[in-house]
Amino acid sequence: VDVVGGDIEVREFFSFECPHCFKLEPYIDGWAKSKPSGTVFVKTPVMMRSSWGPQAHAYYVAQSLGKESAVSAALFDAIHVDNKTLQTESQLADFFVQFDVDPQQFYKLYNSFSIRVKIRQAEALTKEYRLSGVPAVIVNGKFLVTGSMSKGYGRMLDIINFLVKKEKAKPSSTPDSPAT
Repeated sequence: VDVVGGDIEVREFFSFECPHCFKLEPYIDGWAKSKPSGTVFVKTPVMMRSSWGPQAHAYYVAQSLGKESAVSAALFDAIHVDNKTLQTESQLADFFVQFDVDPQQFYKLYNSFSIRVKIRQAEALTKEYRLSGVPAVIVNGKFLVTGSMSKGYGRMLDIINFLVKKEKAKPSSTPDSPAT
C-alpha cells in the first residue's frame, strides 16, 4: 500500500469494456465524493484482455491531463450506451478531441514513459492481488470486495465502509522504546 500518513487506501480495479464496471460507476463515484475521512480512493485500469490495454493507456492520459472524471464518464457511455468501438490508439485519439486534446498531444502522452510506468504498475498490482475479474475493490491492500460476492453494488459499498472502519480501528504500530 503506497499511502502515507496512515490513510486507508481503497483501490478500484476496472475496465471500460466491463459492463459491471459501467454499472458500478455511479455508485463508486458517489461513494468517492463522500468517502470516510482518512480514506484515499484510487482507480486502476486492468488489462485482463489485450483489447483493454489501449483504454488503460487512455485512462492514464486523461488523468495526466486532469480530465479523468469527464473522460471516464464519456468513455463508459460511448462504449455501453452508444455502442461505440474504442479499442485502438487512433480511435481513442479521435475520441479525446472532444475534450480539447490535440491528437498529437494524445499520442505523445499515450506513448510516454510515465504512462508506460503506470501501465506496468497496474499490471503488477493485478497480478499481485490475483484478480480474476472486475470490478474489484481492494481495501488497504488486504481485502478483496467484488459485486458478485457482495450481492449488489450498494452492499458492496457497505462492505467497503465496514472494512475501512475495521482498518481504522486497528491500533497503529509504534516503534519499540530504545533500550536504556
